[in-house]
Amino acid sequence: VGLRYLNQIWDGVDLSVFKHGRYVLQRNFLRQLVNGTHQLNAMPAADVSASQRDVRCLTLAQLVRLKVIHLDVDLKSETHKAFMKIVDDCMFQELGEAVTKDIKGLSEEGRNLYGVQ
Repeated sequence: VGLRYLNQIWDGVDLSVFKHGRYVLQRNFLRQLVNGTHQLNAMPAADVSASQRDVRCLTLAQLVRLKVIHLDVDLKSETHKAFMKIVDDCMFQELGEAVTKDIKGLSEEGRNLYGVQ
């Protein structure tokens, strides 16, 4: 529910823009997945494997969209599952950084409220 909500509120975000300063080899492949014009299971394992490194170039909105599109999909191969594991890892890393970015500037008392030392 939370990821679907994030995906919904980011509906107007330009999902064709990748992180700045990053060269993306599999740009078109990832755009097709993020836009929902192609499903991950329909893509050849070789293409999925070749795009795994580029997942790190996706924005948080793109990662959430990819995850939401494939939430209820039974992935057909280990390569497809590994791709989504990378999506998950990157997405949760980005979510964590987004949520905690302001904690570093908090006083000790403020950090204690969040359980951060």
